[in-house]
Amino acid sequence: MFPERLKPGVFDLVGYSHQWWHLLIFIAMWYWQNSMLDYLATHRLHSNYCLISNRLSNITSAT
Repeated sequence: MFPERLKPGVFDLVGYSHQWWHLLIFIAMWYWQNSMLDYLATHRLHSNYCLISNRLSNITSAT
């Protein structure tokens, strides 16, 4: 695996590929959460932002 392949023994404790994998997964989760929070804030501020959503809510609340 990269970077162990380039310098064997140097990355035994810090910097080996599995740690990079965990770091990248954490960054992806953080990005996804912030994106969804931004989307939710936009959706709440602009209630008419999505016309299809409003039409669906009108259909479902007609009962």
